[in-house]
Amino acid sequence: MLNWLEAKRRIYTRVSVRALQLGFKKYRGMTPLEYIRGVRLESVNLALSDPLNLMTPKELALKAGFTNYYLFSKYFYQRYGSSPDKIREHVKLQSPVIDNKS
Repeated sequence: MLNWLEAKRRIYTRVSVRALQLGFKKYRGMTPLEYIRGVRLESVNLALSDPLNLMTPKELALKAGFTNYYLFSKYFYQRYGSSPDKIREHVKLQSPVIDNKS
């Protein structure tokens, strides 16, 4: 039995999942899953680079939709050549101390 989203996709696109994946890969050079993963990784990287963002790398990964922190860290390292924790530490060291007492 088709789930609701699969049935709706078939109505609107009239193509199979496999045809959709192949077409996406042909024009984007990556699968839809790889594209979505890249968008999620980029959102975490941007947040980690923001010295005002106080969320931990694990919290940011969960917020972006990653449920397995180990896999997230692996994908992050493959893409950026550094761990999310090291990126966060580097940003903290480069940022001026913000004084909230004024």
